[in-house]
Amino acid sequence: MNALKTLKTPLLISGALHVLFALLLLINWGSEKTEKEQVVVPQHVKASVVTDDPLKYKKQQNMAEKRKQWEAERKRKADQERKRALAEKKKIEDKKRKEAERKKKLADQKRKDAAKKKAAEEKKKQEALALKKKEQAQKKKEAEDKRLAEEKKKADELKRKQEEERKAKEELRKQEEELARLELERKEKEQEEQELKELELLEQELAELERQASERKKNQESQNNMIIQISAIIKESVNANWELPPGYDSQWNVVLRLYFQPDGDLRKVETVRSSGNVGFDRSAEQAAWRMGTIPEIRDLDEATFKKIQRIKLEFAPESGE
Repeated sequence: MNALKTLKTPLLISGALHVLFALLLLINWGSEKTEKEQVVVPQHVKASVVTDDPLKYKKQQNMAEKRKQWEAERKRKADQERKRALAEKKKIEDKKRKEAERKKKLADQKRKDAAKKKAAEEKKKQEALALKKKEQAQKKKEAEDKRLAEEKKKADELKRKQEEERKAKEELRKQEEELARLELERKEKEQEEQELKELELLEQELAELERQASERKKNQESQNNMIIQISAIIKESVNANWELPPGYDSQWNVVLRLYFQPDGDLRKVETVRSSGNVGFDRSAEQAAWRMGTIPEIRDLDEATFKKIQRIKLEFAPESGE
């Protein structure tokens, strides 16, 4: 727009000069018609102005010269204006190019800053995640330590009870020996009938003691047999629900510890000794979860259930364990 405004003035001047020149030619042409002057132009011969007035001819020559000068000046100014417009255009284009470069640099810098910010946020996020994992691992370790402590406490309690049972049996044996000794002394002091009577009573007592001992032994054997039977039932149920993974090794075996509720429902499954293959171990755990409820556990007494409520069993493909 600035270039057009700059060219407007020279163009108006040039147009005015052309109009003036045309008017002068019309005036000269009118005077020539009045004087009835004729210009003969032969074929193939350049035309020339013929006039009887030298002054008029000189004016025409001057006008033509001025016209050439005006035309040359107009072209010169037009060239200057065109060059100026081109220079202005180049200046504007350079300014636009520099502005575009500035904006590009600014955008690149913003992109770099955004990338740095994103990297910093990602680093902060990773650090927070690592801290959270560390805390979770610490909580898991504390829970595991607590579980192991509880298991140790239960094992110590079982050992204490077993020791109490051993002492009770030992005390019973001593009592039996003492009764036998007393009976022997009584035989020596009392008469034969009395001795026989006391002996009969003693034998009855001994028989009762033996019966009680036999009953305890029978109960213990029954308890052990029940544990063996339930263990077999559990193994059979797990094997029935076991979907062995493809490519398993027949030599693999895994030891699981199963935790049961008093109603026979499985409460927890954990791997005590791995086979070395995570997929094989997981398939055994899944088989244990699939076996559902063991109804035989419901009929166990409290002492037997305590021995079966967390049982450790080994499972292998070929042996059926």
